Amino acid sequence: MNRRVLNQSWFSLFLVCFGAVTFSCSRYTPPASERIPPESFVPAYDLRVDLDPKTHSLEGVAGITIPAAETVRFHLAPNLEILRVDARGAELRSGPYREEGFGEDEGSWTIDWRPEVATPELIVAWKGQLYQDPSAGELPGEIHNRKMNRTIGEEGVYLTGAWYPVVSTELRSEYSLSVNRPDNMVIVANGAKAPSDGSGRDLWNSHYPVGGIVLVGGDHEIHRDSWNGIDIELHLKPSQAVQAEGLTNAVKTYLDRYQPLLGPLPTTQYRVVDNFFSSGFAFPGFTLLSSAVIDMGKRSQTTHGYIDHEFVHSWFGNAVQVDHKGGNWCEALTSHCTNHYGHVLDGYEDGARTYRRNAMHFFSRIGEDGDKPLSTFGRKDGAGRTIGYNKGAVVFYMLAQEMGTDEFFQALRTMTYRDTGKAVSWERIEEHMENSAGRPMDWFFDQWVYSAGAPDLNAESAHWNASENEVVVELREVSEFRTDVPVRMTYQDRSETVVSRLDTGSDRIRLANIVNPPSSVVLDPDYDVFRRIDPEDLIPTTNSTRKGERLFVIGNPHEAETFSPYVSIFERSYDEEHIVRIEDLDKPIDDWDNAAVLIVGSAVTGIAARSVLGETDSRLVFSEKGFILDETEYSSDAHSVLATMRHPRLPGCGVTVVTGNSKKSLPRAMNIPFYPNSIVVFENGTPIHRLDLEAVHEIPVIRLE
Repeated sequence: MNRRVLNQSWFSLFLVCFGAVTFSCSRYTPPASERIPPESFVPAYDLRVDLDPKTHSLEGVAGITIPAAETVRFHLAPNLEILRVDARGAELRSGPYREEGFGEDEGSWTIDWRPEVATPELIVAWKGQLYQDPSAGELPGEIHNRKMNRTIGEEGVYLTGAWYPVVSTELRSEYSLSVNRPDNMVIVANGAKAPSDGSGRDLWNSHYPVGGIVLVGGDHEIHRDSWNGIDIELHLKPSQAVQAEGLTNAVKTYLDRYQPLLGPLPTTQYRVVDNFFSSGFAFPGFTLLSSAVIDMGKRSQTTHGYIDHEFVHSWFGNAVQVDHKGGNWCEALTSHCTNHYGHVLDGYEDGARTYRRNAMHFFSRIGEDGDKPLSTFGRKDGAGRTIGYNKGAVVFYMLAQEMGTDEFFQALRTMTYRDTGKAVSWERIEEHMENSAGRPMDWFFDQWVYSAGAPDLNAESAHWNASENEVVVELREVSEFRTDVPVRMTYQDRSETVVSRLDTGSDRIRLANIVNPPSSVVLDPDYDVFRRIDPEDLIPTTNSTRKGERLFVIGNPHEAETFSPYVSIFERSYDEEHIVRIEDLDKPIDDWDNAAVLIVGSAVTGIAARSVLGETDSRLVFSEKGFILDETEYSSDAHSVLATMRHPRLPGCGVTVVTGNSKKSLPRAMNIPFYPNSIVVFENGTPIHRLDLEAVHEIPVIRLE
């Protein structure tokens, strides 16, 4: 497509003069048969933008090449002012006029025109001020500040959505962009940076058709490197220069790791950009990470789910885009490839097992109202993040197991090759998987993607029939799912795992050719089948302590200021009338049958706390000197602990303790919800030991002659 870049002289002239643009060609209105079908046409944006962070303002002009239509609608943030509207290849008849917006923070404009060519160009000049307080949307325990969408300030630039005139169309678009360089600021757009034209401005072009143009910037230094043909840039604050080498090595590692699995990186340039508010956002060509994540150093560079997760979005979500009418699949696929399968690629199968286990425990805590099909994630009133990320990741794992890991990744490489720049649905993914597997996979997608729920694999009993050489495991419920179930059989001197098919409508698992009876069996010991966990077997975590009908908070009033950030994490899950704050620490508590319990600070040694902890399965002993965990004493001022025990009176609920030997030893309050462990010991706020109170549902095998 031949796209014009608006030059500065034309831009200046356009702002001074306004009127109909005359053309030497005769009028031409193409008949419907000659018009380019929308599904085969890629609109093009030519933008020239000037930013002024000191005044929070921007001024711009856009040339938008679009299919011929009698009416054109475009969207612009309501606090931006339209200066001019003109056209090339169309006669303006009326407009622009304002109509009801299509979003709560975006306005909709309409113009009527008479197209003269098949692809006329709409030209819009606009200006205005955009500013949001970055701190307004910062919440403890939240990794993204989702209130931020459009702001220009000296602390940084972040522009998404209708910061420029967005034509109302579901088509992906190409773009070219010219933007000034504000003082002390580096600007990045979601595309490839083009060579300089000598104007002192930055030029950007899209790698492939995209759903929107994103512009960000900050007071950064650029650290450059390259790896196998990919240009790498880090846009960091001066104080973050110490992280440059680690970040660069992380990008190189992930390039080497994922290109063989997913296909060539869909860009030739990749940037990691520091952000001035909480975020972990992936855009075509760059990842926008909050300063807190970058400052984590090696932990965010190597821990799965941080940089590797955003990096793999380069393929899924950015290059191969989501058809949101059919649900968001990209978070599930990206989570599988990084948060889960990254452990496998490390050779650490236990890490992958832990991810699957936690995903099932998270899922088992949501109520029936929240149990919705995976395919509804991202849609209005659809499934939540527990299903969209965690269940979805395990579903892709099971799909790879069903069809073969090599065939699974071959399907992903094919999807990258064929569908970059397109919006893809679950149905399209199913098509790729079936082509790679060489067989129908509709039954798998029907039960795991398009349907809600998960099987209940809790066993009631097991017996060995000597005459049949068969072990039969009776299930608590009739299965509505078809799946392969691993069963670990334990003998006196060994154990082995066999796999048996559980069919829809069955309430038992049969294991044939078992010559010698095992002493016990465990169903799915490594969490290979996504399933619902019995409430009594759920691993207690801080999430458990936000699931009671009420919340009891036991704390010393003299420590209220220190522990209020921790208490607020739990209290915000309850209405005020359902919160009971206990400050009399020398009186036992009796009426906590239906209440989650939070104990903070020195209150842990009081009678009130001991009356609760004495009924739990706590492995901790607290004293005035510190605490003891499994015979290891932690008495230094640097030590603190976050521990959640099973609620002895309310299955699935929890009792949590947050305490430390000094104020400086405590972890960051905002990180509390992200620990999926039962017990975490900290040294100066950094985890040094983790422990999970995992229950193993082992069933004895009865011998029948």
